[in-house]
Amino acid sequence: MPTANNSPQRFPDLGKLSVAILEHLVEPVLGKDAIQEIKKPLLNKQELDQVAEALSQTEKRFTRDGQDADLCYALLNLPLANLDSIDRAVKDFYQRPSNDSELVKVLITRLAEDYPQLPEARLEKAVSDYITILKEELVNVSPEVREKLATLAMLRTEKGIQKFIELQETLPGENSGINMTGGNMNVSGDVVGGDKYVLYQAARQAHPRTFTIPAPPRDFTGRTQEIDELVRLLTDGKRAAISGTISSLTGMGGVGKSTLASYVALQVAAEFPDAAMWIDLQGMNDNPLAPSEAMRQVILAFNPLEDLRKATDEELAQMYRAVLHGKRALIVLDNAHDAKQVRELLKADCAFIVTSRRQFVEQGLVLIRLDVLQENDARDLLRKLCARLTDQELAELTELCGKLPLALRIAGSHLGTRPNESAARYVEKLKQQRIELLSESDDGTLDVEATFALSYDRLDPETQRRWRFLAVFPAPFDSNAAAYIWKTELDQAEKTLGDLFRESLVEYNDGRYRMHDLLRDFARGRN
Repeated sequence: MPTANNSPQRFPDLGKLSVAILEHLVEPVLGKDAIQEIKKPLLNKQELDQVAEALSQTEKRFTRDGQDADLCYALLNLPLANLDSIDRAVKDFYQRPSNDSELVKVLITRLAEDYPQLPEARLEKAVSDYITILKEELVNVSPEVREKLATLAMLRTEKGIQKFIELQETLPGENSGINMTGGNMNVSGDVVGGDKYVLYQAARQAHPRTFTIPAPPRDFTGRTQEIDELVRLLTDGKRAAISGTISSLTGMGGVGKSTLASYVALQVAAEFPDAAMWIDLQGMNDNPLAPSEAMRQVILAFNPLEDLRKATDEELAQMYRAVLHGKRALIVLDNAHDAKQVRELLKADCAFIVTSRRQFVEQGLVLIRLDVLQENDARDLLRKLCARLTDQELAELTELCGKLPLALRIAGSHLGTRPNESAARYVEKLKQQRIELLSESDDGTLDVEATFALSYDRLDPETQRRWRFLAVFPAPFDSNAAAYIWKTELDQAEKTLGDLFRESLVEYNDGRYRMHDLLRDFARGRN
């Protein structure tokens, strides 16, 4: 196997890492004879050119968008002395880019050897960003990758979906298209003009409207136990051929329920080739989405020409169940208001993930209550958002943010985008104005106070008053203590505490309740 000490003559602009990937891809995938293509510009293999272009575009995007310029350069020019170590990793990655763990491991290990002084999390983020961009470029230009539905399912990014939609729109007729059956995406046809396909002999059996899961943040961190549990529930349910595995994620506002749901949905999307849909039930709005409207979304995703203008709720329910019957489909019902809102939706023959701040059990829901992040995961997230933070600053910010993902993201992004601002000074300001500062994000979409207010405003005035009183407890308390400060009977106190727990405004464990630190600050601000 040749080494990559110098960029090959044919591709003089590629860095060493790209050359290594290209060379180790050629022999196992394209054959030994094609190795000479890299050194000799006499022949012309289309796939080789496409992969080289993907690598080139990856380098440009990685260099342009990377937040760690020095590490970007180091990775792209990684001196891979032992090229055989990435042989299988590159082959496995190209044939199925969802299997990227070995390539990621090799690159991180090699970087760590050259830069032992750098934190592992910093190396991991650089490699993760590079691999993400490389996947997107390969899926857009390489027919070898584009022919695999599993790849698209696992690489479900907004850009990937848009490219998929654009590809569908180039189809010359209804009988031409993409055959998505048996876990593979079969694109057949001829290349026209080097980048456009004339497709034929494949009946259209799926449409991008049935694949609407949003991409989670690239710096998604932690939740290993919950991910494993959700993936197990969803995949076991599919293999057991039951009507659908139904999992419910609950927790306080800002804890990351929707983010986890999207991450898991993409992890298992290949298991549900007929549909992986996201429906926002708008449960925290004054007017949550009616179940019939959610059913319309699903029906029209499969049958966009269906005339539903005169359909009754009962007829919609029948069509909804019929269109999903026998389908290998996953539906995420995000931000549910209550059990009544999802009851009819859960009667369909498919798998579900339901997220809600309010805890409820319905139709065999497997309830998973999401807590704040573990200490190490919280610090890792902050480190990804702002690599310059010291261990002491990480510890203080993690505590001040209460390990709540929303708060951590606001604080970390604030410092990460302001390299001139002292992290130590920001920490001191947080100690004085925690809720105020954690309600200010650059784009205005992240707001701790507004997030908490959605739950608080759902309470009746008397329950709001009682909840605010609980802010006097700096530590866990029992129902007797709550009854005392509320001046009410124990039974009534326990009922109110139960209601607050159901709304994820207090936590409960072993007979004692507690308020999250940020919720306590919010409650004090409402007195």
